[in-house]
Amino acid sequence: MIASNVRTAGAPQSRLVVYLVLGLALFSPAPYLEVVRHLVAGLPGLGLLGNWHVPAKSSLFRARQALGFEPLQVLFAATAKPMATESTPGAFGSAARSGDI
Repeated sequence: MIASNVRTAGAPQSRLVVYLVLGLALFSPAPYLEVVRHLVAGLPGLGLLGNWHVPAKSSLFRARQALGFEPLQVLFAATAKPMATESTPGAFGSAARSGDI
């Protein structure tokens, strides 16, 4: 089951938590709050944040735990597809893709 509404007082929404988890993968050495700052860096200039502020680190951690792995599993299943085709040079060695080894 996908957690569709991970929201308690002060907790971020599920969609934002998915973005946070993806951001944590992109900016792996950075701490949680720095990753959130990277993710929203361009939004104030667009007027999209309103009075929103970065949640406390503990709220982000709890929201990430509450989200679980299912939304990311669904995202992976929906987006992870082979990029190579039969005509891609070097992608297939004999009957298998070279990435399958």
